[in-house]
Amino acid sequence: MGSPIPTPTPVTAISLEEAKRLAIETGSQGHPELTPLSTTPRVLQAELLTFKEIYDRQNTSMPRNEDPQTLVWYVQLEGLWQDVYPRPSTSPTSEPLPHLIVMIDAQTGFIYSVGMSK
Repeated sequence: MGSPIPTPTPVTAISLEEAKRLAIETGSQGHPELTPLSTTPRVLQAELLTFKEIYDRQNTSMPRNEDPQTLVWYVQLEGLWQDVYPRPSTSPTSEPLPHLIVMIDAQTGFIYSVGMSK
């Protein structure tokens, strides 16, 4: 019995290196609801996945407006970010989180989402 035949990586307009660059740029500049607290973030992992694979991993339902087969670069960064979403003054300040997930359309470079995680 021979070795399994590797699945070829699909050709995308946005390369792995470009996806990493876009994710680092996004993580360094922040986002409307988060502020970077550290210097340039570091890429921990970058994977080319479909929306379906991402939502299956997260055990959440797919938004109706997304094509489940759309290829997305799922990039996890390491650094430190603070959630700055406006909250009532009685709410405690959230603790900074060390990871940022950036989801990037593999054909256009559009940033679908940015989220912090532990």
